[in-house]
Amino acid sequence: MKYYENKEEHGIIIDWKEVFKEFRKLKVPKDFYNPCTLPMENVALNILLSERSDGKTTQCLLIGMILNKLYGTVTQYIRQTQDMVAPKNCNNIFTTIVSYNNGQYIKHITNDKYNNIYILWHKAYYCYIDEEGKRLETAPDPCLQFLSIDNNFNYKSSYNAPLGDWIIFDEFQGKFIRPNEFIDFMDLIKTIIRSRKTPRIIMLSNTIDYNSLYFVELEIHKEIKKLHKGQSAIFKTDKGTNIYVEIIATRQNAIKSEINKMFFGFNNTKLSAITGEGSVWAFECVPHIWHNDDDELICKNIFVDCVTAHLQIELWRTIDRGYIADVHECNPNKIKDSDIILTNNDITKRNQLYGVGRGSLCRIIWQLYKENKFYYADNSVGSILKNYIQIYKNNKYL
Repeated sequence: MKYYENKEEHGIIIDWKEVFKEFRKLKVPKDFYNPCTLPMENVALNILLSERSDGKTTQCLLIGMILNKLYGTVTQYIRQTQDMVAPKNCNNIFTTIVSYNNGQYIKHITNDKYNNIYILWHKAYYCYIDEEGKRLETAPDPCLQFLSIDNNFNYKSSYNAPLGDWIIFDEFQGKFIRPNEFIDFMDLIKTIIRSRKTPRIIMLSNTIDYNSLYFVELEIHKEIKKLHKGQSAIFKTDKGTNIYVEIIATRQNAIKSEINKMFFGFNNTKLSAITGEGSVWAFECVPHIWHNDDDELICKNIFVDCVTAHLQIELWRTIDRGYIADVHECNPNKIKDSDIILTNNDITKRNQLYGVGRGSLCRIIWQLYKENKFYYADNSVGSILKNYIQIYKNNKYL
């Protein structure tokens, strides 16, 4: 083994060309994602986004297994919550690997010593299963460790992963993101990597929403808007961290196209993450702003300090819909001291109110929200406000 600065505590120098060479020997079907283009030499933090069923999780697990073979690496598989890595929920992540040609991948990587995976106490071990399903032999050391971000505090004092150099954060764009989850994730990463230079992080998601809190925290939410399917880019934060982002364009082979036609042939943009067709960005359709000539603007001094933008909420009285609220992006520099600013952050100004605010005007506004009388400039604005409401609810019920 060769180490950075010839010091073991700084981590193993991995020959990524050799790793990818070993991966190609597995002869994974071409319809699945190929991880051999990842810029492992230059980037430690990588983000892969795509529709479902492209095999990106499986391929990343296989890379981890090859690293285990060559360097003894123990994959660190991370999910948001402890329940997500409970045995009932994580037993199936190896299903494709185990079932493919009777464990062919495992046999190849372990030189025919093992053919299956055994999971015990949040660890995955190679094992050998006979034709009757009986486990005859189990590897002494795990090849993978399951971890959850919400359990980060408990790991800090006791967890040690000197070989945890391949880190997979699966489905990071979950339906709900806890306040400070990104900080806890980074804290967990620090617990795993210590002072090693070797570790590489892979963040995977089937949902693609550029208003995700993770993209904001990673300081790339504006840049990734420019990416389309099949494109990738390396972004650098102001403090010099390189982040590789790839939006995978899964091949639409004849079988997949036929399945889409048989079961998912509907004009609903929410299905794009399932079918791989349509827009790469997954936004829920919302009602768009429209008015009659006789509609009257009642109030326009409510603003919402969201994660990715400032929104302005206008209260209108219409001739056919009664009272409604229009929502659009605004320039925060034009907000006056007399305006009301709603925020989920710390209160630093006299005109700021937390969450959904208080008083009769705020109550009227959010009652309209409950009655589906909000209208938006576009679907992206709807997504931004929805994320704001979700963050408020998560904070409120902590």
